[in-house]
Amino acid sequence: VVQSCPSLLLEPASTNLIPYSEDFSQSGWNNSTYPVTITSNSIISPDGSLNANLITPTSGSSRHAIVNLSATATGGTTYTLSAFVKKGGSRYVVFGDAGDILWRLVTADLDNGVITNEYNSSGTITAYENGWYRITCVITRTNPASIQFSLGASETSSNSGLPFFDNTSLSVYAYGCQIETLSYATSYIPNFGQSA
Repeated sequence: VVQSCPSLLLEPASTNLIPYSEDFSQSGWNNSTYPVTITSNSIISPDGSLNANLITPTSGSSRHAIVNLSATATGGTTYTLSAFVKKGGSRYVVFGDAGDILWRLVTADLDNGVITNEYNSSGTITAYENGWYRITCVITRTNPASIQFSLGASETSSNSGLPFFDNTSLSVYAYGCQIETLSYATSYIPNFGQSA
């Protein structure tokens, strides 16, 4: 009889700097700067609950992304942004920080599960069940200002900024957003109102 051995998950202590990591209707989240519609509880998330959000661009040629400005950066410090995403109507998703003097973004292909572009950042993508991926974007900030955590669809596989487009079919599902003061992502830390 083969018995599996128990294992320990050893990670450093970390904090999720996004106060509402799952509920995009709460304070700190903005869907009007880069206009999108947020539909809460649209699909089963990686935790098995009906609590993932659908992000849908509104009409008009514009940038389209959900934004969170809750975390304040220290200049010269490295941060890892992460989020769970799943393909809606868009093959590509763009994700990262739009709040510094330089855009810091990764673009991912949700058909093939690969990072297709890293712009002033480095990224990873990890497959989960039911078509979900966890994407990371590692950045080193120049200025001490808000991290503009941004996530939205893209028509293309390479972006040097949040892209302009006019296509309301380019939706993406998102859940479990996180910012950490580390050079890599730890396990997801759910947050329901304050830094956790």
